[in-house]
Amino acid sequence: MANYRPLRLCKCGKCECDLGTLQEKDREEDKVHQFLFGLDDTHFRTVRSSLVSRVPIQPMEEVYNMVRQEEDMVRSGSKGVEESSEVGR
Repeated sequence: MANYRPLRLCKCGKCECDLGTLQEKDREEDKVHQFLFGLDDTHFRTVRSSLVSRVPIQPMEEVYNMVRQEEDMVRSGSKGVEESSEVGR
């Protein structure tokens, strides 16, 4: 990801432009993208596209919590399908 993001440089010449904070923000966004694109496409495509399209990118903690909620819904949905097929037997 670092190859696609230009390196931030001090613009003020006196290190008063808060360069460290901006670089940390860039790293956080990179982590979020890396996490989201590592998810299984069949289960998380919708939540991933929703989160990636947000501006600004949400913090990792929020992204993780939303993915966990989606995962819980997928699991409870598949349990419901399994239970209904067992009832029909």
